[in-house]
Amino acid sequence: MVNWTHSLPTNFVKLYSADLAPFLAKLVNLSFSGSIFPPITKQATVKPLLKKSDLEVNDYKNYRPLSNLPEFFF
Repeated sequence: MVNWTHSLPTNFVKLYSADLAPFLAKLVNLSFSGSIFPPITKQATVKPLLKKSDLEVNDYKNYRPLSNLPEFFF
């Protein structure tokens, strides 16, 4: 089993996006074509987000889920 704990920082991806694009595209395409997805890509961090700032903060119905997906992991 592969250990998927090394994250590629977003600012690094932005800075070197032109150089990384072909490699990342190949990696993603291979993942899709082979139906192989690292376990970390199947997880999201879900946080409650208030729908409108003027709503009552103590009523859970006034919130919606916000899912933060992982960045690129190697």
